Amino acid sequence: MSVVKRRPEGPIARAHVALQSGKLREAEVACQQILVQNPTHHGALLMLGLVAIQTNNPKNALRLFQRAVASDPKSADSYMNLGIALRILGKKPEGREAMRQAVKLKPSSAQAQANLGRAELEDGDPLVALKHLKKATRSKPRSINILNALGTAQMRVGQTAEGLRTFRKAVSVDPKNADARRNLGTALVGFGDISGAVDAFAKAHVLVPADAKTTLHYATALAQARRTHEALPLFRKALA
Repeated sequence: MSVVKRRPEGPIARAHVALQSGKLREAEVACQQILVQNPTHHGALLMLGLVAIQTNNPKNALRLFQRAVASDPKSADSYMNLGIALRILGKKPEGREAMRQAVKLKPSSAQAQANLGRAELEDGDPLVALKHLKKATRSKPRSINILNALGTAQMRVGQTAEGLRTFRKAVSVDPKNADARRNLGTALVGFGDISGAVDAFAKAHVLVPADAKTTLHYATALAQARRTHEALPLFRKALA
């Protein structure tokens, strides 16, 4: 007996499915239909803001997330996305404050903790970042983005052994993640394991051969390993 899958009913359900499927224009139209009838509809404002972020329109996203916060001041998602929009627009302290409010409203949200942790790390407070990133990993222990940020925070506060373990875990979770490979290489350089670093950077370079930063790390490690004949063409490539 076959099961007929019913299409989601109503504009908000259609908008959600379209957004999840990457059909941004379809999601936008559905949300606008809702807002014509109800200009303060929280879900439509939030999703329309996400569409604006994904279509590189952070100014419009900011306005929409501000309206979403006004329509539901207790929504952690609204504050979290408001913080993202603010930081994209260069308003980093205001964005970080919005992210703090998101964590206050929903401390169990791994995404809110991770976003705040990355913001604190970017703004130069790795100790505070570490606290939030550790909380995020408890809920999402295999998130590659959170692991990369956690390892970076650990290295910056001097927890080098822990940072190395975190980067190794990140690589095991996603062997094709170039950031994880490059971070592992950098950590290994700090431990004096140049051979291991060369291997990590080489694998990162294969994944993103056009990335100048990765190429430079690889070339530098090769030079440290006294493999100058291999390093020189990579230095030239990085400069180019």
